[in-house]
Amino acid sequence: MSLSTLNLILSLSTAIAVDPPSSYREESPPLHSYRKMKKWFPPQFNFYKPMCCGWSFTIAGIFSLIVFLFTAIISKLVPLSNNPVISAVQTDRYYCFLVPLTLPVLAVAAYFHWLSMKLFKHA
Repeated sequence: MSLSTLNLILSLSTAIAVDPPSSYREESPPLHSYRKMKKWFPPQFNFYKPMCCGWSFTIAGIFSLIVFLFTAIISKLVPLSNNPVISAVQTDRYYCFLVPLTLPVLAVAAYFHWLSMKLFKHA
């Protein structure tokens, strides 16, 4: 290898080490600007799929809240119905709280599972 080749390699390596590409130096884009975010993702990335997933989770959460409020509170305040399903919901005192109160217990169990896996990995 000649001296000029070594100088070229050394100059390129110091230029790369000292001056990273411009994509690393730019600030992260704001989350509310999808147009600016498009330059950070590959062209085949579909922005509508995460938005649809987010909206579907939001709608499912609102629906679950409405069903819980009806079974736990509203159904107890209205007069008894002739419909057997609504009548069973109105007279129920156990299952109307079972599913909503299972979620906090599930969150605690998921945390302890994550904690035990971390302790196992780093032990």
